[in-house]
Amino acid sequence: SAPLMLLFGEGDLNRDFIVEQETEEEPATPGHQLLRLVPRIPQGDFSFVLLEIDPGSSLLSRLSIIEPVGGRNDYLFDNIEQNTKVSDRLFKLKVPSGVEIIEQ
Repeated sequence: SAPLMLLFGEGDLNRDFIVEQETEEEPATPGHQLLRLVPRIPQGDFSFVLLEIDPGSSLLSRLSIIEPVGGRNDYLFDNIEQNTKVSDRLFKLKVPSGVEIIEQ
């Protein structure tokens, strides 16, 4: 969905949403900032998205997807590590029989 695509660097925040300061809900963590993202084109599966941002680090700490009937999905982020090296040993490629590997 559009809100989760933002996490993966897909989509365009300014093109797809009207971004405004959230005034109806308090942040889960005191001192954080809340933004409300209202889709420019109405969506059937969500009404708006809340982003909670830590102003000290500019990192996202919560993404809340608010549904038209009032239900919500909250995604909480903590212990975020940026640009962390991941060992190649963590990845194992198991090639199914009959599959050709093309290296470039």
